[in-house]
Parts: sequence; structure tokens; C-alpha cells
Amino acid sequence: MFRALLALLAAALLLCTVVLISTYTFLPPLLANLVARDLQNRLGLSERPEVDLTNDPPPNVLLGRFEEGRVTITNPELGGVRPDKATVDFRPFDLDMLGSLASGRIRGEGSLSGALRVELSEEEVARLASSSAPGVRVTGVELGERYLAVGGGGFGDARAGEGGGGL
Repeated sequence: MFRALLALLAAALLLCTVVLISTYTFLPPLLANLVARDLQNRLGLSERPEVDLTNDPPPNVLLGRFEEGRVTITNPELGGVRPDKATVDFRPFDLDMLGSLASGRIRGEGSLSGALRVELSEEEVARLASSSAPGVRVTGVELGERYLAVGGGGFGDARAGEGGGGL
């Protein structure tokens, strides 16, 4: 009887270990793929975006708590502006893990906040600067030591470069 109980305890411990290791190994990439597929479908993107979700400490993934997230979209079209790349860095956020996995769509808990960075080629900035399209107008350009700030109507003020937010 003691041996059977010991064997059962060892099997339960082994099963818990396998489940825990599998959760850390397979769940984060599964979630990142789910987020990428969901964004691709919702935004009508031709390519899946690159998604990186960070959770520390690792048990937080089971609770749907993430310290940060990054979504990178290559060659998107944003309201007539064609950046080379758009990156969104999210601040800490929570996901409804069971609802997301069950539905195949990302379900958040609360609102998301973060920073958007859009990289424009020189050609795209020149195109926008010379554009006579309604709502797209460059009203000023400021060049700093490590950034370029573009002011305009229709797409707001933008700042690009190291340490800059926004565009």
C-alpha cells in the first residue's frame, strides 16, 4: 500500500512538472502567434506582424499578466502614409487567457496603453511634404542631434530617431 501511494505521488509530481514546463515552453509562443493572427485578421494585413510578449516572473503567463509587449508591422499603410515599419510598445497589460485560447481571438482585461513608433523612408517624407492631398500637409521639420521631428496637419506631429517617441 505504501509503495502504491508513493508511486501515485511520484506520478502526480511528474505530471505537474511536465505541465509546468510545457506551460512556460509552449504557451508564450502560442499566445504570440494568436496575437499576430488576430491582428493580421483585424487590420487586414498581408503579412503577419512580429509579436513579442514579455512576462516576468514566468508564472504570470498563467494569469495573463505581461510586463510588456511589442508588435512590429512591416510595410503597413496607415491612412495614406506608407511607413517602412510601425512598432507598438505596450506597457504592462493583462489578457483573459481562458477566453483568448477558447475563442482564438485575443481578449484583454482593461485598456492597452503604450508608444507607437513609425519609421518613414526619406522618399515617403518627401512624398508627404510635396503632397497636395487633403489632410496631409507638412508644416515644419526639426532636425536634432539624434532625431527628426516632422510637424503636419492630418497626421499630427511626429518625432523619429533614437530616444524619440512617435513617428
